[in-house]
Amino acid sequence: MAGPVTMMLGGIPFESIGFSYNKRGKKVDMKWSEIQLAGGQDVLQWTGGKGVVFTIRGVLFTESYGGKSSLTAIESMAENGAIVPFVIDGLSVDGFSSVVIEGIDDDEEFINRNSVAAKEPYQISLKRYPGRLPGFFSVVPNIY
Repeated sequence: MAGPVTMMLGGIPFESIGFSYNKRGKKVDMKWSEIQLAGGQDVLQWTGGKGVVFTIRGVLFTESYGGKSSLTAIESMAENGAIVPFVIDGLSVDGFSSVVIEGIDDDEEFINRNSVAAKEPYQISLKRYPGRLPGFFSVVPNIY
């Protein structure tokens, strides 16, 4: 390992050197419908929502620190429609969740003569999976 692990996605650790990230976000999207009432103030009714979306952004410096193989493994999980465990700050309120990988944006910059990028900014979009993980992970309860 190359430093402390602050987050894991489907068994892929995010470390301080190598496969790291520099920004993460979480969006909770819930919907309310406005119902018109005759002779009174309109009321709101909660109708559920689209769920929770996580975003991870980072930059790989592939020639210096590596990390490309981890991003390739996450791309493979996405292409196979895997439902994967997602652990944030092992002890935080967010804790453990199962997610699907909705998308990966990956750019390669400063390509050398061997066609290897020196810098590779990426963004991973995850959506919370409302059920349990199949197989071994199904014994672990979801916090959400």
